[in-house]
Amino acid sequence: MSKLTRYFREYNTRKYIDVIEELIYSYNHTWHRSIKIEPSSVNIDNQAEVWQNLYGDLSEQKSEKASFKLGDTVCISKWKGKFEKGYENNWSREIFTVHQIIPRIPTVYKLQDLNNNVIKGIFYET
Repeated sequence: MSKLTRYFREYNTRKYIDVIEELIYSYNHTWHRSIKIEPSSVNIDNQAEVWQNLYGDLSEQKSEKASFKLGDTVCISKWKGKFEKGYENNWSREIFTVHQIIPRIPTVYKLQDLNNNVIKGIFYET
């Protein structure tokens, strides 16, 4: 349970503006298991250790093998809102080709349309 929630319950209020400074101080001086240190203790000397604790060694992680090759044809997923019909098509009718493969975790792609115009943004595979 968060410190803010405990405060709300203990004092039977939702007004926190009077104690926001104490709550922030308490949060910053509490040990965090993700970084294995208090946030207030992080400095230039231990930032590499904190990064290692939080993200691990990214060099050990291998990017996945790309499912698509350059020039493969793909469709992109259509965004559906809450009230969209489930029986309507989930994919665009337009065909795109893989223009660039960006090897990272997860692998992403840049696409171009059939007129060779590069589409803005990057796309994940689904």
